[in-house]
Amino acid sequence: MRNIMILLLLAAVAGATFDQSYVQSVAGDGSSSIVKTQDLSVFSNAVSFPALAATCAAMSSVQCSVSGQTMTITERLIPNGGYYTYMTDNGFPLITNTLIVNKVPNDLFGADLARVLYAANASSSGGQSIAIDLTADNRDVVSALKQFKVNLTYVVDLQTGATEASAGNVTGIIAGNTVTFDLVDVMASGQPIVIKSQQLNLGAIVLILGVAVIAWLAYSFFVTSRKTQEAPPSLKRKKAK
Repeated sequence: MRNIMILLLLAAVAGATFDQSYVQSVAGDGSSSIVKTQDLSVFSNAVSFPALAATCAAMSSVQCSVSGQTMTITERLIPNGGYYTYMTDNGFPLITNTLIVNKVPNDLFGADLARVLYAANASSSGGQSIAIDLTADNRDVVSALKQFKVNLTYVVDLQTGATEASAGNVTGIIAGNTVTFDLVDVMASGQPIVIKSQQLNLGAIVLILGVAVIAWLAYSFFVTSRKTQEAPPSLKRKKAK
């Protein structure tokens, strides 16, 4: 957590707040894009924000943008890549998806931030960033984060409605397809973020309905054919002479 501690010291010296938010958007196949938004006002005396904005606009290797003193960086991840897992249970009538976030990819964000700062001829705060391991013992870091009133938010945007969201004893705030966590509380829990979402298994429902319709048509045809075969021949009356 060296990068977080350095930023906390800078924030304390500058008398500034330090806010970060992460928004993970999960696709149907489990792949994700994670957008980190960070307030860089603590660097206002050392960094030219117009230069950072121009650098982000010109770079193709890093997806980033700068608005005022706020910077966003986007990373693209796949499940089982060391940061999170994504599992699907094709039940009937519901499909259950389970997302488990074990680490926040601060190592990727830190590396991209260093590239941008280097390209903008600005010096980094130093130190290699590491991923935030939610299952590690983060008590010392959490204590420092709370002392300096740092706000860290983790938001997960799903394609289906969330039904459960927790990290140990921490409960996420569910609003439709979106779940929000206080990341400092999650780090204090020492447990991964676990989110379950459900959706109708339309494929299985359509298949079953199709089979039922075919069965009903076959039965109707069989009954109709049998009635036709069992019906007695009609007798014609002879005309009176």
